[in-house]
Amino acid sequence: MDGIKSKDRVKEHGEVFTPDSIVNDMLDLVDKEVNKDNMWEYIDKTYLEPSCGNGNFLIRILDRKLEIVQKLPREQWELGLVRAVASIYGVDIQSDNVSESRNRMIELIKSGSVDILELKGKEKQGFHFEKFNLTIELENVLNFILNKNIQHGNCLTGNKCVGYQDETSEPMMFTEYVWNNENVTCIGHTLQDIEINTTEDKFNNNGKYVNYMDIRTLNFEYKDTYAEDEEYDF
Repeated sequence: MDGIKSKDRVKEHGEVFTPDSIVNDMLDLVDKEVNKDNMWEYIDKTYLEPSCGNGNFLIRILDRKLEIVQKLPREQWELGLVRAVASIYGVDIQSDNVSESRNRMIELIKSGSVDILELKGKEKQGFHFEKFNLTIELENVLNFILNKNIQHGNCLTGNKCVGYQDETSEPMMFTEYVWNNENVTCIGHTLQDIEINTTEDKFNNNGKYVNYMDIRTLNFEYKDTYAEDEEYDF
C-alpha cells in the first residue's frame, strides 16, 4: 500500500496516508488516558476521524477495541463487536476512500488482518484479535452501521458530498448509539450540533429501544444520509 494515490490528489487535497507505526504511536498516547480495565467503557469510547483517508486510523482503533472485546466472556463477543464498530466514525471528501475504509474494516473483522501502509525499514505490526465468523445477518448489521458512520462529506463545512467529491448543502448526520445492555436506540446530530455540544435529537425514535440485531428497524426520519450516487443492499 502506497502513501499517496496520485500527485494530483496530494496537490489538490494534501492527501498523504499515515504509516501504521505512526498511527500506533499516536493511539498509544490516546490509550494512556483511557481506563482499559473498564472493558465496556473502552469498547464504547467514540472516535471521529475527520479526514479518514482509506481508514488507516479506523482499522487500528477497531483492532484495539476488538482485542478488548475478546477478553469478554465469549457469549458477549458478538454484542461487543457491534458496539465497537458503532463507536467509530470517519469522514472523507473522496468517495473511493470512504468505500475503502468501510471495506477494510469489514475485511479486518472477517480475516483478522488487512494490508497496512508502513515506512521502509519498519517492521509491520500484527493485529491483536482472532477473526470473527460472521453470519449474513450480523454482517448486514455491521455494514448498516458502517454506512451510517463512515461518511462521504466535508468536515470543514459539515456537509455531505455526492459523486466523486461534489459538496451539497445538506448537512451530514452522525448517529449516536445509546446502549442499554443488548438494546440500542439512536440519536442524530449534525457536526455543528457536536461542536456546540447540543443534545438536540435530529432523529425521532420516540425513545424506542430494540435489540442490536434489529437496529435497522429504527426509524430515521431525518432525510436519509446515504449519498445519492451510492446503492446499498441490506
